[in-house]
Amino acid sequence: MVINIDFYGDKAKKRDTGTNCRVIPMANEENKQQFLEMLSASGELPVGLSTFKAFADPFKPKPWYQHLSDCSDDQVQAIEEETKDQAECSSWHQQRVGRVTGTSAHRVIHTSLEKPSKSLLRDIVQKESRKNPLKTPGILWGREHEKDAIETYKYALGLTTAYTAPTLINISSDIYKPHTSISIQRAGFRVSREKPYIGVSCDAYVHCVCCGKGVVEVKCPLKWNSDLPADKRGHLDTLLSLRTNHSYYTQV
Repeated sequence: MVINIDFYGDKAKKRDTGTNCRVIPMANEENKQQFLEMLSASGELPVGLSTFKAFADPFKPKPWYQHLSDCSDDQVQAIEEETKDQAECSSWHQQRVGRVTGTSAHRVIHTSLEKPSKSLLRDIVQKESRKNPLKTPGILWGREHEKDAIETYKYALGLTTAYTAPTLINISSDIYKPHTSISIQRAGFRVSREKPYIGVSCDAYVHCVCCGKGVVEVKCPLKWNSDLPADKRGHLDTLLSLRTNHSYYTQV
């Protein structure tokens, strides 16, 4: 015990005659409780408090799902601002953990409540990280050509004068029509304030005075070919509309 350690040397003991010693009374339980409460209220949380059961809660690690509740408007906005680099941003990957995202929404809706898909649950709680991104051919193709679709969209809206995409893309007449004060902004990970266990990240926001605000979602499927008949295109119902039973439709 520390109380039994003799910290005095021989010279100090000789100088100490005992005449100037002050007797310090032993602290009772009430004194100890007051002292611990004072330390707890200091805001510094000395680590020694963690050894007392009544004061140990602040030192317990927070569960991984702690961030899935109580999102204020300011927090929703802050999360989106810091995740606008999306897959290139560590925070984007962190915020997706434990949440139902646009990517998993279709599987969540169609899985069994009694026996939910284990692979789905694993994908939700163990999202890919920035250090170990998925590198399947389809994902790599989509990431490579996403910028082509965005540039084509900007060109159709009249936001750029040069068409740089390597292939022709069919564009709806609703896009080609004149728009007033149109702009496109980057989007981050958007958490639902009412249901913070849900979060999505579209590819961009589009806004104009005449039509208001909309979202841009880019899909570049590897296997799709414009030369295929409509019933072979998988995600398309017609050339410019999605099948309502496809995962892309659920995501949008």
